[in-house]
Amino acid sequence: MALRLHDHHDSTNALKVRFLLEEIGEPWESVPTAMGSERDGREGSSSPFGLVPVLDDGDFVLTESNTILRYLADRAGRSDLYPRGPRARARVDERMDALSLQVRSALWPVESAAAAGPVPAALTDELAVALDGFSDLIDTNGTCTGSFSIADCAAMGRLVHLPELPLNLGRWPKIEHLLATIGSRPAFLRAVGEHH
Repeated sequence: MALRLHDHHDSTNALKVRFLLEEIGEPWESVPTAMGSERDGREGSSSPFGLVPVLDDGDFVLTESNTILRYLADRAGRSDLYPRGPRARARVDERMDALSLQVRSALWPVESAAAAGPVPAALTDELAVALDGFSDLIDTNGTCTGSFSIADCAAMGRLVHLPELPLNLGRWPKIEHLLATIGSRPAFLRAVGEHH
């Protein structure tokens, strides 16, 4: 039976899981899921927080996008995507945690403000500091850790809209390189194309 992914076309967290599913060639089915004000009688998320993605693997249901990435890579036996060695695995986790804990909290206010109009400089300044830190962590070869991993799936999901924001991306050449390199992977293009 194919995996079922409860997702939403606007969810960047769902995008990173779709990317990995395409990358590993796992058969999967998209279950379009209403979020927030869209619910109004339509099927909502089975997440206890009302969020997507949610992965159904038979009788095993999993929430939290980074946890889903780790599970899928392990389930597929893809130690190239999520290493087994403690140090290499910790580097992947470090990048994913930095995205979730440092970048995300600074990115969302800028994305929200940009959707409504001009973005206050204080918000872009805070995001710039977070991106400085993330850039310091990532490799120069267009990946997060030196070779393609689930951290890159997480990065593309989190940073996919960065070029649309009022920022000078030239300040972060490693991030620009990552966006170009990982964003051109066929699996990512399929994951984006699923919903656009």
